[in-house]
Formats: sequence, C-alpha cells, structure tokens
Amino acid sequence: MDELGKTKGGGMRDRPEIRVAYKNENVFGFAVAPAPEDLGKSLHKFSSFCWNVPDNDLSTRGNAHIFCNFFPEYKKKKNWDSKVKTNINPTLLSALSKQFGIKEENLINPLTFYCYAVLSSEFYLEQFKGKLYNVAGEWASIPITADRDLFITVSKFGENLANIEASDFKTKAEKDDLMELKYYKTKIEADSISFLDEKGNLIKKYSNLDEDVLLFEVSGYNVVWNWLKLHSYPYYRKQLEEDEILEFHTLLSKIRLYKDTIAELDKSVEEILNGNLLSKCTSSN
Repeated sequence: MDELGKTKGGGMRDRPEIRVAYKNENVFGFAVAPAPEDLGKSLHKFSSFCWNVPDNDLSTRGNAHIFCNFFPEYKKKKNWDSKVKTNINPTLLSALSKQFGIKEENLINPLTFYCYAVLSSEFYLEQFKGKLYNVAGEWASIPITADRDLFITVSKFGENLANIEASDFKTKAEKDDLMELKYYKTKIEADSISFLDEKGNLIKKYSNLDEDVLLFEVSGYNVVWNWLKLHSYPYYRKQLEEDEILEFHTLLSKIRLYKDTIAELDKSVEEILNGNLLSKCTSSN
C-alpha cells in the first residue's frame, strides 16, 4: 500500500491518519460523499459505514470523507503524534452530557451511531433534499434531539444499520439448489434478475424480487448491480461456487432488512424534527 500510494497517476490518495486510526480496534466511522448532486439525478443515501479501513472508491465521484469516533491529528510534520483522540466536538459532548446525564466518554460511540442513523434516514433526506442535494463544499447538518430516550433509540438504529453493513453479519437468505454459476451478463428488471451466458442466452432467472431492493443505491452505486458486475466472469475470472451464490442471496436479504430498519428509523427521525432540538452539529466536528 505504501509503495502503491507513491505511484504517479494512480489516483490513490495517501491517508496515513485513517490507516493509523483503524489500527485501533475501538475505532469505527462512516463515509460521506462530498457532493450528492454529482452522484445521480436525484438525492439518495450518500453515506456508508466503515468498520475497517475504507476503500478510496466509496463514492462514484470524489473521495468520500471519513468521520470516525476517534482520530489522530492530521500529519503535517515529521514529529507526528499519531495517538487517536475523540473526534467529537468537545462543546457538543459537554452539552449532551449535561442534558442527558451521561458521561462524555460514554457518549462518543452513541453519538457516532446517532449521526449515521440520521444521515441514513429517508425521511431526513426527503425533508432536507433542497439543502443536501448540492455540490462539494458544505457538509450536512445533523439535528440533535434534546430527548434522552429518543437519542438512545436513534443511536441504536444507527448501530443496527452499521452491523447489517458488516461483512460478517448473518441473516436468513433464500435457499438455492444451484451449486455453481458462470455468467457473463445480467439483466435486471422490475422484480427479477436474469443471468446470461457469453452469447446472451438465459442461464438462470430469479423472480418475485423486491423492486426497492434491486434499486437500492448508496453514494452513486446501485448495490445489487455492482455486486453482479464484479462477480461476473469477465471481472471475477471464475464461476460462482455455492458459498458465493449464498452470498448473493444474503446480500438481497440484508438490503431488505436494511430498508425495513430505515422505515422504522424514519418514525423516530420525524419525532426529532417535530420535537425539541438541543443544537445542530455538522458531521465534520
């Protein structure tokens, strides 16, 4: 990685702070695309959770900005202090601690999950699309509820969403008698996916799928379409085995659970916006 980062014209940005931060097992965060307007013709989810060192391509346009619970100082000189520190605005932490009666150190992780939950809410995106659907230069504002119980509820929603995104998250998936699959192209329709061979002939078709799952987008990427593309033979250079076919079904199940969780989250976010706010913080704090 170090040598690759020095390669001219590679498009890779060296981010030593992030690599150092994620060496600490207590560090996690989320990625936010810098310019939602550049991601598509309409506003959609422009954040994703990062349990591990994030890729540079978490957004189709521009490098996503990573917001962690803990982070070191930016490396500006040789004598760099790489020790991670809280990455939350101290004034906000103090205000929340007094408001909720919770120690500051016990609010760092819940607040990180809370911010991620709000950014993931479709109700939030719809209510503020005029402000959020913009070019790079201004980060989204996060409304902070003054209600302790509501804060904890939304924080737990954020943690649940983050857990669903984890690669090791387990969920029930459709059973498939297919043991292997070698495909070159796919055709996604309203409620189905067709797998095609090199000549365009149908190999396998899955029907009665949820349209909103197939259309689910994050930071400019259609999640299902990109998975299918990267696992097609021209990219993957091998056929899918039984465990990878299960991974495909698990992906669909995870997106379904994710969408259902956001639908429940939206009710709480609506409560936040209709209730008393402590203050507003920007996710860059």
